[in-house]
Amino acid sequence: MKKNTCILLLLCGPWVAAGSYLLFPLAVRGAAQAKGATVLSEEIFHLGNDEKKDWKSFTRAKPHDGKKITLRFSAEPGKSERALELKSGDVNSKCGVTLNSRRLGSLVKGKGGKGENVQYFKVPGGLLKKTGNVLEVAYEEKTTDDLYIGPFVLHSRSVAALQRLAEVEIFVSSKEQPGKGLPCRLSIVRLVTKRAKIVEEPVEVKVEKSAKRAIRKGTVYTLDGRLNLALKPGKYRVYATRGFEYGLGKARVDLSPGEKRRVELVLEREVDTSGYLAGDTHIHTLTYSGHGDASVAERVVTIAGEGVEVAVATDHNHHTDYSSWTSKAGSGSHYKSVVGNEFTTSIGHFNAFPVEKKAKPANHKLSDWDKLLKAVRATPGVRVVICNHPRRQGFKKGPWGKIGMNPVSGEFSDGRQWLGLDAVEVINGKTLEKDPYDNFSDWFALLNAGHRLTAVAGSDSHTVAQPVGHCRTYIRSSTDDPGKINVAEVVENILAGRVLVSMGLLADVKVNGKFTAGDLATGVGEDLEVEVEVRGPRWTRANRVALFFNGRKVREEKIEHSSDAVVKYRDRWVFGGPSKDIHLVLVATGPRLENSYWGPPQDDRYVIGATNPVWIDGDGDGKYSAPGDYARALVAECGTDGVALAKALRVHDEITAILAAGLFRRNLEKILADVYSLLQTRSNNEFEDFIESCKAIRGDAFKNYAASLGPLDLLKKPAAAAAEKKKK
Repeated sequence: MKKNTCILLLLCGPWVAAGSYLLFPLAVRGAAQAKGATVLSEEIFHLGNDEKKDWKSFTRAKPHDGKKITLRFSAEPGKSERALELKSGDVNSKCGVTLNSRRLGSLVKGKGGKGENVQYFKVPGGLLKKTGNVLEVAYEEKTTDDLYIGPFVLHSRSVAALQRLAEVEIFVSSKEQPGKGLPCRLSIVRLVTKRAKIVEEPVEVKVEKSAKRAIRKGTVYTLDGRLNLALKPGKYRVYATRGFEYGLGKARVDLSPGEKRRVELVLEREVDTSGYLAGDTHIHTLTYSGHGDASVAERVVTIAGEGVEVAVATDHNHHTDYSSWTSKAGSGSHYKSVVGNEFTTSIGHFNAFPVEKKAKPANHKLSDWDKLLKAVRATPGVRVVICNHPRRQGFKKGPWGKIGMNPVSGEFSDGRQWLGLDAVEVINGKTLEKDPYDNFSDWFALLNAGHRLTAVAGSDSHTVAQPVGHCRTYIRSSTDDPGKINVAEVVENILAGRVLVSMGLLADVKVNGKFTAGDLATGVGEDLEVEVEVRGPRWTRANRVALFFNGRKVREEKIEHSSDAVVKYRDRWVFGGPSKDIHLVLVATGPRLENSYWGPPQDDRYVIGATNPVWIDGDGDGKYSAPGDYARALVAECGTDGVALAKALRVHDEITAILAAGLFRRNLEKILADVYSLLQTRSNNEFEDFIESCKAIRGDAFKNYAASLGPLDLLKKPAAAAAEKKKK
């Protein structure tokens, strides 16, 4: 096709091209007569190919150009915004509009690629020149699509004024720094009546794109706390939030045509997190994960807007570094980013960080647990490896089921003691469990078995609207200044379990006045004093708090608090000092939130906060021993003496007894297997003689166990073998 770029030179006011009154004569004449309007071109242009006509009304034999239309014109320069009006039809491919090398936007696609649209594009002040202005409409993808476009009208007024839209200027600051813009999330909803009830509908927000903003329907993240909107007349509500350390800013805005309003909102930091950093260890981008909708440029804005201070990049099988985008946006003072990777495999998903950004990723196609985890841990720089959303596919199909974990004892079918993990997600924002304790119960079982894993929470956010930091990990820190964060210290505190996990609530404990999550509580004495506290912003609720010893609930209280309470619950619980070591965990829960500013409704099943364990040195030997450690020592001491083992277990809790019983059973099974193998070629009498010879096993524990398995069955095979031998 011969390319034939159409160039129009407008030197002195409206200019009418030949063949102009083909499709829109009345509309063009109206636009030409409008006050302060300049018709750049009345002609209807055809973009696409001429091999197949999509519409009979278009009379040109050839399209103007297969790819683009270019208009050149003169104009009066000025500092005020102006509006560019144009019509288009049959658009089903991406087609951009550019003025003087600045992109103004894209043509609107009709339903099914059909239909006609009138669009208004903002022409920023200072963009127009007296002469030599170049307006270009061009395809931005390979296509054979046919579309028509025109007329083109330049207005002297802004888009908002032209459409009689109301203009709203929003400014958000903090109570601590009232004059300084605060990074935040703005939720803009229209109030409409449905079935005699006023409901909130997210508003389609169209503002000029910027490196300091991330925009979706009803949601805008802004780095500087500022946003200018043009909205149709109506009733609106604007919410400002910044994660759940901050309170809620909100304003009702009723807008009349052409009205100009300024809305100022002040957010108060309601939840004191001094000594802790808000971290999200599970964050994705469309740029490198290949799905979702959040580009890296948008992601760095959302991180700051949600008040996340440690942001771990974990795109699928990719080492992602936010630093260049952070620098471009100017968001580096709000958080510290860490290069990481979510190794996405057939046996589970595993976050690993920090990673040397130029390091080669481990082979994510490995399906052997030990080989995979060793490869992940061998990635240069890696110190922390997390098992993500372990119940996403259900327990049996998830990573625990695939390697044969017993959900009660925390032991594995192959007897493994090495998992290659440092932490496990107990809260995941994208795959939130219906029962908030599902992942906690698995974690408790693993702790009891002796697997020292830190509990973490991650948003697993792939989109702008699903908030990053929706679930977060609070990491103990020597600084509260994001600009002074030491990644090595962050890593060490995660590994040590000096961590709280949170989704809307912050639960914390202090044992005997000084020991908190991750600490070894020594010198406990006769009493165990546990100070319990549950906090959250005023816009969250808490209704239950429970304390667990070795995964067993020892106390639970119902929470009742006023609607404006930040401290939802505070008390001191006293228990008798344990004679054996235990791990202590506090979990607080609350009802779901139904609002426009928290997150996707399917994720809002509840709010929750929990501690990592305080390790209680009950036996006073200066170290912590898990129930599994006690069980292994007892079984090694008692051997096959079931009575002795039972007596020794009287001073231990039930989980230690369960673990010891499992070890005892496996020992007996091994002995029986050896005996069975030996008796394959021996007589029946020899087996009975062996049973009788086991009098040293007190209480006939072994004999009774053997009998429970059915000794006759054990004798069938040797007898049959002997009979078969006689036949030969």
